[in-house]
This record gives sequence, C-alpha cells and structure tokens, in this order.
Amino acid sequence: MALGKNPILLPADRIATSRGVVMDRDLYKHRADWDFYSIDTDQFKDFALATESKDDVAIKRLLEEHAPNSSVWPGNEEVIFWGELREELMLVATGTLVRWRTGEVMFASIATHTNFRGKGLAQTLVKQMLSSAANKGIGHVGLGVFAGNIAAKKAYEKVGFKLIGEFSSYQLTTIA
Repeated sequence: MALGKNPILLPADRIATSRGVVMDRDLYKHRADWDFYSIDTDQFKDFALATESKDDVAIKRLLEEHAPNSSVWPGNEEVIFWGELREELMLVATGTLVRWRTGEVMFASIATHTNFRGKGLAQTLVKQMLSSAANKGIGHVGLGVFAGNIAAKKAYEKVGFKLIGEFSSYQLTTIA
C-alpha cells in the first residue's frame, strides 16, 4: 500500500495506492479501482442472525455463474463463515466474513443470483451477517467493492457502511 498524495513507492509486483496517485504506465498496468467501507456491528446485535452455509458446492456454483470475479471461494483458510439466503431450496444470495492476517474482519464474495437482484437480498444478508458477527464478538467489519459497482455501493450505504478510502491497484508489467 502506498497512501497519500505523494507516497514513496517501493519496488513490488503489485501496488495499491490512494486514488489519483500518478503511476509510471510503462512499469505498471492499472488493475482496478476500489472503494473501502467500514461499519461497527453493535447496532445489529438484535437483528436476525445469518443462516450459516456449509454448502460449498452451492456457494461455488452461485459464484461461478453470478459473481465469477469473487475474491474468496469455499475452502479459503481466511473464512470465518459463509452466510446464505435461499428461496425455497435454491441458494439466491451468499457472502462470507474473512479474517485477514492483520486481524481485520472483512466481507468478501457477496453475491446475489442474477434473477433475484434488486430485491434487497444483499442488504438483508449483510445485516444478518453483521448480527452474527456482533454475536461472535466481532465489533467492526470492512469491505472493498469495485468503484464502478454503483448498485453494490448504494446497498452497503443503505445498511450503514461509511466510505473510508478510495484506492487503485496496479500490476508490474515487466520484470527488471
């Protein structure tokens, strides 16, 4: 991470910077712009708890078909738990809470089946997962979302997430 307006950039294969930092485009290829959000969980303690999913096959299928760019998949060692929403027996929304090596707890791979989007399912799932997090003693949760994913950002903001930073990521184009 290289933060601030004029950060010191140490050599690396991948770099994340504050948005707007000028990078040498001959050395680094822009990968993505991210917005990071944060929320405290205590306000969700009395909400319904999330249904925790152990159905790795259904989660994998939903992610492959409806959110193939997801960052976390079943079997990832950072997973605390997967949450799920089902319509009848079909998995229609899922997401996970992960604990990074730094100890931070983050949402990842929040996905809703394409045919069920726009119905508030992601917001419902996230609130339930925040309730579960609070009841597990996790006081704070963050999440990163692609900057251009306006629908997701609006959904998280409706839940109460606050924007805490805007970042760009880059990949080294050549190996010196």
